[in-house]
Amino acid sequence: MWPQAVDEALKATAINPHFPDGWLNLGVARGLMGHYRKSEESLTRGLADAPRDSRLYMWLAVALDHQGRYQEAIAALDRARGLITPANENWRKIKQFRREIMMKSGAGKRY
Repeated sequence: MWPQAVDEALKATAINPHFPDGWLNLGVARGLMGHYRKSEESLTRGLADAPRDSRLYMWLAVALDHQGRYQEAIAALDRARGLITPANENWRKIKQFRREIMMKSGAGKRY
């Protein structure tokens, strides 16, 4: 299922390399397959065209977290949270995920 999603997203980004949702879909699929570095690359590429897309930052944080790059993941979550309002359904998810990463990194003791 995910390899097919990667193939479709690659087609979309080949047709329009400035389509952030194509890069988002590619990054998510790659991440769900466990290819976190490739996921990071795809999401970062999407951010080049959509630097205010909180979804890209949220999934980038997931990829960075899985690579053990906790401080960078926290920074990505902070960027995502700064782009949305507390009324957004992802606000609490971001806050909780940030707390979990801080605990893993050891910074949670100071949180």
